[in-house]
Amino acid sequence: RFAPVSRFTANAAAQLEMPLALMQAEVEVALESDSSASEQRQLLSDLSEQCARLSQIVDGLLHLSRADDRRLALEQEPVDLVRLVRELMEDAEILAEPAGLSLECQLPDTMIAFGDRRLLAQAVMNLIDNAIKYNHAGGRVAVTAAAAGGEAVVKIGNTCPGLASGEGEQIFERFYRRQS
Repeated sequence: RFAPVSRFTANAAAQLEMPLALMQAEVEVALESDSSASEQRQLLSDLSEQCARLSQIVDGLLHLSRADDRRLALEQEPVDLVRLVRELMEDAEILAEPAGLSLECQLPDTMIAFGDRRLLAQAVMNLIDNAIKYNHAGGRVAVTAAAAGGEAVVKIGNTCPGLASGEGEQIFERFYRRQS
């Protein structure tokens, strides 16, 4: 069922890898140059961040392809979920600011779970990003975490009206985008 999507994902990631690596290298060389004005340095710094984000997307696509082909090796390690969520919320503040959203956290001092830190971060950030995107201006995004029955539970909610009828199953389809 996922074979065509998996092939597309693998091909897209493979095609994007080299140009992104070259762009990143060129931006870093330009940043190391002393001849850039401060505005140019800021622009180059912003470009470097975007290259890094695109590289993460490519890595994510490769991970997705490997998972579809059952070739994904998961790193099982202790992950401090509270620390991870706090780091992600710092990034989320940048995304929430233009819409005037407030971000709230109710987290214990620490909460350790075993899993792949990178994939956990990606999953939690996707949920936070969606809570920001599908919210109303001036709304709120709340993140809570707690241990329940020997499991770590992270909940992310917002002040949007919720899912439309019949949309519940669709949100789990790959590449599904909710209509705004």
